[in-house]
Amino acid sequence: REIRPSVDIDYYTDQENLLLTREVRSSVSAMFNNGSYFSVYRRSTFERLTEEDEVLDEVLPVGDYQFAETSVSYSSDRSRMFSGRIRYGSGDFYNGQRNSYRVGGSFSTGARLGVDLSWSHSDLHFGPRDYSTDLVTTRVGYSFSTNMFLNALVQYSSRQGDISSNIRFNLIHKPLSDFFLVYNERRSPTGEIVDR
Repeated sequence: REIRPSVDIDYYTDQENLLLTREVRSSVSAMFNNGSYFSVYRRSTFERLTEEDEVLDEVLPVGDYQFAETSVSYSSDRSRMFSGRIRYGSGDFYNGQRNSYRVGGSFSTGARLGVDLSWSHSDLHFGPRDYSTDLVTTRVGYSFSTNMFLNALVQYSSRQGDISSNIRFNLIHKPLSDFFLVYNERRSPTGEIVDR
């Protein structure tokens, strides 16, 4: 078993050395002998808005905002054929409050095929209204050989109400020289193409 504490700080100022953003991220992770891990994470943020901003259709007035979020997560051994993970987070978000949940699972046959599926849900109490968002993400990677790969990313967002796809074919025909073929599109829930 291995314990890993960590602290990171980001500090941004303007040209007059006035603090604009400060983010402190601290965590403690436990790596177990069976390849799984458990982590506790906390992020504290200070944000100074010098002009109005908009988040989820809510206008944030000029001012200083300080908020923090704490999360816990667990993941099983990712080197196995099947693995899973789960995360829960709760805390403030500007002048509101946010609770988030995430579950996911992976399937891998080694270096040849990898499939990852995850679902994220957030409940945000923000201003006079409440918001709920869902994000479903599927990733598929397949290796035809040591120099030919296919990767696909498909996401559904309840916030945007659409399905986006990114498919990339990669051929390494010689060292440091890659050929990429990429396809992107967004579809509405009814299947109509919104963007390509």
